[in-house]
Amino acid sequence: GCHFGHQVNRANPRAASFIFEERDNIHIINLEKTLEGLQEAGKHLSNIASEGGSIVVVGTKRQAQNVVKDAVAKAWGKGVKNIYYVNARWIGGTLTNYQEVSKNFKKLKDLTEFINVPEKQKGYTKREVLLFGREREKLLNFYEGIADLPGLPSALVIIGTHHERTAVDEAHKMGLDTVGIVDTNS
Repeated sequence: GCHFGHQVNRANPRAASFIFEERDNIHIINLEKTLEGLQEAGKHLSNIASEGGSIVVVGTKRQAQNVVKDAVAKAWGKGVKNIYYVNARWIGGTLTNYQEVSKNFKKLKDLTEFINVPEKQKGYTKREVLLFGREREKLLNFYEGIADLPGLPSALVIIGTHHERTAVDEAHKMGLDTVGIVDTNS
């Protein structure tokens, strides 16, 4: 089903060169052009990675969340260490206000250590430990895939740029390379 686009009346005019035809008021995407674009993007990202740059994959749409997480976990399993992901929600300021957001990364690591080491919990009530656990889960949901990011990434791969407008804007403001997967409405 990757060749199905949106309804004809929701199409973006700039997507016209990537549309193969229209059937039953639905656009059919030209998969040959899609393949060319994916190969070009793959070469570009490969060059960035070979130069030691880091890449963040952003996919917060419900359909992409598990796919993004599994793909990055698979890359980590093969020894690739400079790839990260965001699959829950793009937190505004992640790139433009990185110094402040990185404090949340440290807080997440501290809370994880606190929860995993029972000796550190002495002197706290059960309720306080429970609240620390809840805060850790919230931070883990937002920052699990980028908590180990050493600094600003070299590139962003965004699945559904129409849905991730804030991430696209931040990447442009910071001058980062951006690779996007779009539909006929973008």
